[in-house]
Amino acid sequence: MLEVQNKKNYKSVISGIDSLEYCKDREFFLSYPDKIFYEYNSKGFRDKEWPESLDEVIWCVGDSFTVGIGLPFEHTWPAMLEKATKLRCINLSSDGCSNDRISMRVDHIRKNHKPKLLIVMWSYPCRRIVDGKDVAFSDQDWGIAKDFANFKHNYSLVNHQDNVINFMIPDAVLEKEKTEWDLYKKDSGIHYYQVDLVDHARDKHHFGKKTSHNIVDIITNDAKIKKLKDR
Repeated sequence: MLEVQNKKNYKSVISGIDSLEYCKDREFFLSYPDKIFYEYNSKGFRDKEWPESLDEVIWCVGDSFTVGIGLPFEHTWPAMLEKATKLRCINLSSDGCSNDRISMRVDHIRKNHKPKLLIVMWSYPCRRIVDGKDVAFSDQDWGIAKDFANFKHNYSLVNHQDNVINFMIPDAVLEKEKTEWDLYKKDSGIHYYQVDLVDHARDKHHFGKKTSHNIVDIITNDAKIKKLKDR
């Protein structure tokens, strides 16, 4: 099931850490120039209702960075991509989403909707599904080797078909672990675009409009989306 039960038809002016209580910088939060409103559709995702035909859509899957926490809806990268491509971009992302759940959502999409193109923005490798819930850590530290092995497993499940554009959120891997991560990644066949954080959303944790714009630029120059548009 794709539905996020506790978000169905939810409306709010704050969400998660995008609040005065939980944001990283209260002054930045209070001085943020854009109005933000969170509205979730009948399936529980921060998106418009789905169109009747899903034949020519782009599926966007990720965590809170793809939800667009701290951003107006129109500044989220799926919304900006829809405007740039004039193709409906469906956002199937949720706060705290693990890579385990991301791969499960892609599998569900493939089994039920025969997608032409999926764009996956992978989350923190340390996240897992434990007892049915997405968690950021466990009583036992999995460690970088197990994190990479789990990521590679999910990446392989998602990329067994050649219709995926892969990204990874900013700073997904700890600075002290990047060298080891790159060694694991070398010659693994794994490819993703790394998102550079060039500005901040209102909560001062997620990325802002300029970063979303840069993501859209990368996607629209990727051969896979050019192939989709030429059909």
